[in-house]
Amino acid sequence: MLRVSQGLWGVLVAVTLVGCGGGGYSGGTATSGNANGGSGNSGNNGGGQSFASPEEFFTARVASSLEFCRSCHIPNGVADVPGGERFMLATPAERSTNPGADYAKLNASWVKLGRGVESNKILVEPSDSAEPHSGGKPWPVSSNPYQNMKLLLQCWDNPSGCAALLGSVSGGGDGELPPLLGNPGKHYFVNQICDNGKTPADADYFTDPTPIDWNLDPRRLLQLDGFPGSAKLIDRDDYAVHFNDPYELCHTDTLFETQARQNALRAAQGDKPIYSAKPDPATCGAWRRAVQNGHDWVAMTPADQPVDGPQADGDTAMAWNSLWRLWGMSERPENYDAHLFERYGHSPPPAHIHNPYPVVDLDRGIDERPLLTKEFGGTGRLPLGWAQGRDAEGKYMGTVNLTCFSCHAGQIGQGEVASRDGNGNRESYGGNATGTFMGLPNTNTELGVLYVDLINASQYE
Repeated sequence: MLRVSQGLWGVLVAVTLVGCGGGGYSGGTATSGNANGGSGNSGNNGGGQSFASPEEFFTARVASSLEFCRSCHIPNGVADVPGGERFMLATPAERSTNPGADYAKLNASWVKLGRGVESNKILVEPSDSAEPHSGGKPWPVSSNPYQNMKLLLQCWDNPSGCAALLGSVSGGGDGELPPLLGNPGKHYFVNQICDNGKTPADADYFTDPTPIDWNLDPRRLLQLDGFPGSAKLIDRDDYAVHFNDPYELCHTDTLFETQARQNALRAAQGDKPIYSAKPDPATCGAWRRAVQNGHDWVAMTPADQPVDGPQADGDTAMAWNSLWRLWGMSERPENYDAHLFERYGHSPPPAHIHNPYPVVDLDRGIDERPLLTKEFGGTGRLPLGWAQGRDAEGKYMGTVNLTCFSCHAGQIGQGEVASRDGNGNRESYGGNATGTFMGLPNTNTELGVLYVDLINASQYE
């Protein structure tokens, strides 16, 4: 459990560079030398901002990308262990008296790690998916942090060509941080494996055989013996970032074998098997399918509906359709759903989420309840936070109840702030016309008022 407000992703990224290496500052700034090659063009040129010196470029484009690293890569930090100590950054106290300390320390680390550019571990460890690394790959090769660091290393590796590189630098700044909301979180390392260009339009999107080695999950390293220095992260109040307890792996072969025997015993007695723990998906295709299934279940299934049975309880479609009568209106408005979203503070569902309910407007001779099937749930649209139940055969039932998103969905802007899930699904995470974010805490929901209104609306059934 994380003790501070930093997200798990940010903490794990800070842990990622434990294997990068780096060295203590020994004074002076090294340049030149081509021990590992790599002094070609950075790919950032081609029209853009100019910089007078590597130091100026570092301050503008590189410095803030190192903040993730600083959580561990400082003297007496988690990464101050054999190997990791070759890459050290300035402590906050050092930076307060010497704002340029990071530049010198990064240069010293580059020297300790063999100089060069793309072969230097400062670039390799946070980007190369084939390189064993404890915490994922926060700098994909195409990202701004990678390209900016690459250009800086090129300047150091080939000083005579530096002025030309800095003369016209395109690309973005160093502030390309992971999104605050809706980021891939605990599955970040899986995204680095499975972000292989496939989209849901590809025939093998859900059958992609690319293997996933869950032993590389950085959470599994948050144990007393997870990696050199990992014990320092656990239950240490003198660290700004630490965990209360070690990570525990519950889904083990022993658990699966035990549950199989328990289900067999229940089946022998004529009872239904109830134990359902599953191993982590072994391939990218299986993982994408699991992500999609989870997304759809949470977004479009009432919280009280069993996996294999009818909805246990809920409000009727008639009560939902009659809420307008409590609003002082003389008739049901044409934009009824929009009125309801606004009145009770619920987020509209993104267009790709099918979240229907049957419209009942007897004054206009409309009643969709008899038309309900597995495929047709009505032409009304429930907000995120509510869903229509189904019977054991999958047919819509005409009753509605809560989902998690009544409280855990909100809105930001109108699509300009977006993140994604493991399937690259931006539409559920801000990339839609109403800025709806699944997973964003919603403090605007008047859930109690809606419940009271539904109780009162039941008189019209």
